[in-house]
Amino acid sequence: MTKTQRLIKRILEIDNMQNVACVCENWQEFCFELEEWGVTSAAKVEFDDPELDTQELDRFIFAENGYIREEV
Repeated sequence: MTKTQRLIKRILEIDNMQNVACVCENWQEFCFELEEWGVTSAAKVEFDDPELDTQELDRFIFAENGYIREEV
């Protein structure tokens, strides 16, 4: 499992994170919102880790926003 997949799985497991994902347009906005709470990582992965696939994370956040439902 990649860091990106691990992070998506963790977001889906935590209701508060999934709720934030549902109101954000993209990964950058999601990170900004959580940073306001002092949260900068999940599943032992920092949100700014250069190994993360930010395009996949953008698609995930978009899907959580209710437009497309993808299984991860």
